Amino acid sequence: MGCCESFPDNNGLSSSFLTQNERKNFEQIITSIPIHCRQDIINLASPKQFLNAYQYHLWALFHFQRNEYLLAISNERIAITQMGHLLPYRQDHFIFAAIYKLLEVCLWHIGEIKLSLLIGHIVLNITIKYTPTDYTEISLQYCRLAFISLSGEAWKGAERYFMKTIELARLSNELPQDYIQEIEEFLAATR
Repeated sequence: MGCCESFPDNNGLSSSFLTQNERKNFEQIITSIPIHCRQDIINLASPKQFLNAYQYHLWALFHFQRNEYLLAISNERIAITQMGHLLPYRQDHFIFAAIYKLLEVCLWHIGEIKLSLLIGHIVLNITIKYTPTDYTEISLQYCRLAFISLSGEAWKGAERYFMKTIELARLSNELPQDYIQEIEEFLAATR
């Protein structure tokens, strides 16, 4: 076997050749998403195109870590567009959640509050659709929406989001009690 391995498509036929590194990266991405969401990605005609599109998300993460929010936004927009071409019938696939989440936070950082809230709701809807019992992630998403609302001085919206944050955090086994107490303090301050 050479430096490339054939990655079978849904028919078991070789549709694309991936290097060992690419295959490893592809498998890491696949295992990072819920099991019931993997098949759409595995069945793509070209895993290489998927990796190329996903690379834009990774570049966006790099730019975000350097506080280069506009570059991160630009890369996420490309990732969304390219992923959309690969998954035209699944524009709300779980793979988009992480991309939109980073886009949401970048928009918040540059003061685009309304757009950030809109994107935040997309993240919330995707998360609830595919992982409705992931109370930790859903709670954290409501919390992000609450703080974005506070940034836009939308007190009532922030209050509603904080209440949902607390409600779902109590259902989670992963969030510590001091997290809930801190959110309760923020809720009290918004009233």
